[in-house]
Amino acid sequence: MYEKLSIGAGVVEWSSARLEYDALGEFEPGQRYIVVGSNGSGKSTLARCLCGVVPEVYFASVTLEGCVSGRDLLPVWPRQSGEYPIAVLPQDVRQFLLGMTVPEEFEVSCAHSGLGSIARDHIYDSCGLGSFRTRSCWQLSDGERQRVALACALAYGAPWLVLDEWFSHLDDCWLPRLDHLISEVLSGRSMTAIELTSRPVPAGPHVKYLRSLVRDRCVSSPASDADRSDALSRLLTRFGTKRSEPRPRICHNGSIRRGEFRKAIEPVEHEKGLLVITGANGSGKSSLLRGLKLRVKGRRASRPVVVFSDPRLQLVGHTISSVLKQVLISTRAGGVDEAVRLTAAALNLRADTDVLELSHGAAKLLGVILGVLSPLAGLAVDEPFVALDRDGEALVMLAIDYAACELGKPVVLASPSHIEHGRFHAPTQLLSLDGTRM
Repeated sequence: MYEKLSIGAGVVEWSSARLEYDALGEFEPGQRYIVVGSNGSGKSTLARCLCGVVPEVYFASVTLEGCVSGRDLLPVWPRQSGEYPIAVLPQDVRQFLLGMTVPEEFEVSCAHSGLGSIARDHIYDSCGLGSFRTRSCWQLSDGERQRVALACALAYGAPWLVLDEWFSHLDDCWLPRLDHLISEVLSGRSMTAIELTSRPVPAGPHVKYLRSLVRDRCVSSPASDADRSDALSRLLTRFGTKRSEPRPRICHNGSIRRGEFRKAIEPVEHEKGLLVITGANGSGKSSLLRGLKLRVKGRRASRPVVVFSDPRLQLVGHTISSVLKQVLISTRAGGVDEAVRLTAAALNLRADTDVLELSHGAAKLLGVILGVLSPLAGLAVDEPFVALDRDGEALVMLAIDYAACELGKPVVLASPSHIEHGRFHAPTQLLSLDGTRM
């Protein structure tokens, strides 16, 4: 029995950055803890450290005073057998899943857990996996994959479970159901969960705050929220390209496709302000975005800029500076160095930071900024607030509002959860895809 997990002050070093953690203290068995940290504070890195992925995969030098019952944490990916004390569900669950069919994924996780058939079936059914019997995990939406990964993590049976933004892609229906399932499984099996999140959480005995300092990657002194907002406003005002007539339109023919699956909706035609597309996980929101067309009278149809849920996949091989210069050169805008400086200030990062080193939230903000500054006349953003803290959300809203209100771009947003009416200043229309699933 692993009795106690203690996480002291830690240091993680890459060739280009150094991350210093304050101690998080002790984690008692059988409890559910929440660790809150802002974007870029090192939550995902901490999760990788706990399961030993960082020193083996990322070639970082790690010093972390963590121990389980006096034993050092084992630097081995935990799904290889049931002997290791900590299982980690990463933010990008594609790192966790093996690409098999959903039932096969679940069976692999149960192989060493010792769960009885009743407990296994309860987790399987509670996560709604019965409808995925013949489907590969790669055929699912992000939210559906997150449900599969959570079911596998709960069924794996490790006494300590680390969940990194486990709810980031879930819709409003599944989030409370799975939140209840986690508590139910923990209480019945003496497991301990450590949840990592950027969302604000009321203070409590099991809420801890991750305090860290990133050296060499951040600007010399961290910027305040007002300074970041001011830098972003100046960037958009100076380098945003206002649209002239004729007004562009974003259109969709109404046939959504994802692999062998098809779904028909009413054709979409959007010209002014925001169009917010909502729907349950698997309803086809992301697939709809990929099928959008940009039409301008007298010109051939093209595509709007589409910012994916995780823009790091679109920007591999770039630094903040290089990708921004690439966008601005295409607009023939002068003062590129000033734009780079303002963007780095808005992100509170150095301009030469590699995109793959960004947190998910920082990458989302960068992707939205690039989409707004792009010379293309339309913008679509998939899950605009995923993995963002409160400050990041405010900056993304500022950029999207500016694109729609000041630059005259039609903007389409896709979200698994309801976006409150009036959250944006731009006129907003709603399209719901709830109903038939893909």
